[in-house]
Amino acid sequence: MGHHHSHNHPHDHSHNPHSENAGKSLVIAMIFNLVYAGIEAGIGLTSGSLALLSDAGHNLMDVSSLLLAWIAIKLQEKNHFPDLLTVGKNLQF
Repeated sequence: MGHHHSHNHPHDHSHNPHSENAGKSLVIAMIFNLVYAGIEAGIGLTSGSLALLSDAGHNLMDVSSLLLAWIAIKLQEKNHFPDLLTVGKNLQF
């Protein structure tokens, strides 16, 4: 007894530029992380908690990663990186 499985949806994806929501979401995440890290650092300093201070530092590193992603989106929106090295296309320089 064989089993047959079929579905009618495409297996490709588009390379359209990111929407405005992507950049806005990153900015909102950065703001929340900065506020949380500030509160955490303040409480860590007043209570002498090294755990809270180190977690606040960790959150600041998360913010730097989000900032890097936001910068990449903004550069892509301004076409600073042409679509030259896309998988499946001819490489042209």
